[in-house]
Amino acid sequence: SPKADMAQIKPGEVVLVWGAGGGLGVFAVQLAKHFGAHPIGVVSSDEKAELAKRLGAIGTIDRREFSNLYARADETPEAAARRADAAIKAFGKAFWQIAEAAGLGSRRSPNVVFENPAMATFPASVRLAARGADVVLEVVAVRAGGRIGPGHVREAADVGHGQVICAVFFVQQIPAE
Repeated sequence: SPKADMAQIKPGEVVLVWGAGGGLGVFAVQLAKHFGAHPIGVVSSDEKAELAKRLGAIGTIDRREFSNLYARADETPEAAARRADAAIKAFGKAFWQIAEAAGLGSRRSPNVVFENPAMATFPASVRLAARGADVVLEVVAVRAGGRIGPGHVREAADVGHGQVICAVFFVQQIPAE
């Protein structure tokens, strides 16, 4: 698979998959499992959690429990940083608990992140990812006034991550209200 080759998924790595119970996320879970990695999925329902686990996820995180994690278009960068800091730490703790329960070590961060909703969760993915990790952007939803751009990619590079891979399968223009 080109995406798996780009992300350089290796046996034993931990992979964070946003939208693990959805259309593209189910493929990412299966790819990670196929290459011997340990996928941990982020889902939005109990049904999607069960699906992700059936397909190979070692555990799931319910994103509904982390509503403060998501970036908001109307926030200043300072306000966003204050709001998101605690939420990102709580999300990281949930991720690390799954990895530790699976015997992968404590505070084990993902080596590869399949980033699905992109703009809203990108900061959390970058902060949680291990140094040298690859971040694969699966879906980019372009919103009025906000999108993944060079600043986000620089942010990932600035904290020492490997590469940000833009694998755009679907681009949707969401009109301003």
